[in-house]
Amino acid sequence: MTAKIDKEDNTLICPTCGGNNLHHGTVEIYEAFIETTVNGTRTSCRHVKPGEENHNYRGNSLRINFDCERCRGGKSLLIAQHKGSTYVEWELL
Repeated sequence: MTAKIDKEDNTLICPTCGGNNLHHGTVEIYEAFIETTVNGTRTSCRHVKPGEENHNYRGNSLRINFDCERCRGGKSLLIAQHKGSTYVEWELL
């Protein structure tokens, strides 16, 4: 699902309800089969095996988990790169 930005105030729009009160949480970074997770002041790293479920399907990627004030639904914004292009899309949890 394509990410949308409010053109008036440049805020990220919730893909579920259309609101703009999103709070980011845990961040996952995938690079060269290493997954780094940042959750508040905690950071962890682990090796991801080829074929194991991860978000590194287009090369290096960044996943930011969000919670919406309006609909309370969990969602993740995936930013991934592949052959010099950067893709931004929503994943609903």
